Amino acid sequence: MKTQSLTLLVGQLLLPIFLPFDLRAVPRDEAAFSAHAGQVMGWRDLYQLVKRFQNCPDDAFFVEGYSELVVHNLATRWEMLHELEILTESDPSFRNFVLKHIDATADETELKAVEQNALERCVSPGKKTL
Repeated sequence: MKTQSLTLLVGQLLLPIFLPFDLRAVPRDEAAFSAHAGQVMGWRDLYQLVKRFQNCPDDAFFVEGYSELVVHNLATRWEMLHELEILTESDPSFRNFVLKHIDATADETELKAVEQNALERCVSPGKKTL
């Protein structure tokens, strides 16, 4: 019995050392994430949400929420793309985050809108704008 208790105690003391993050500090509250996600009105808001929940594993519920927000911003707020450019220049990891979350879990209609925006509204270096 003493051996089991000692093993459990040592495990509890050493486990945080070997984890990539402290599970006790991870805000895994999906309701809190949803509440904050509902207030995202642009790229700066999304960036702040990502930083606020950066200790959450980017999987399951959270990945779908992020994908929905990224694709929604690209589909409906194309005019704010400059804001995204500024954020990704100051934090290149955010660019990778955004690209990672353009995926099939997002709304198909919004994914088509993103494609249409990219085809029609992106300015190539040799193309003149109005």
